[in-house]
Amino acid sequence: MFKYLSLLSIFLTISTTDVFAQQAQTTGDLPLPVKLMQMAPMFVIVFLIFYFLVVKPQNQKLKAHLQLLNEIKSGDKVVTASGIFGKVASIEEDSISLEVAPNVKIKFDKEFITKKV
Repeated sequence: MFKYLSLLSIFLTISTTDVFAQQAQTTGDLPLPVKLMQMAPMFVIVFLIFYFLVVKPQNQKLKAHLQLLNEIKSGDKVVTASGIFGKVASIEEDSISLEVAPNVKIKFDKEFITKKV
């Protein structure tokens, strides 16, 4: 039994080595621009996958956040990135004052407002 397995492994090693040698011979003869043109569709596919899985969702999320920041007005109840709930007391150019308790106001950067409640 072991005799047949060793003969089979030797045969497979020889046959696969021949196949790889033939592939190396045929692809080694191609000039560089032809090789690059053969690889170009693969690069395009990888770029498209990356774009649709990473870049496009991130841009949509950014647009939604900017729209939320533009719609906030005094009196709205919001949540910050740190989880603090508060009511918008005043809005300045880059910051927002939140009233978190009666007569207690905290000033936050506008970018840290995550959602309206």
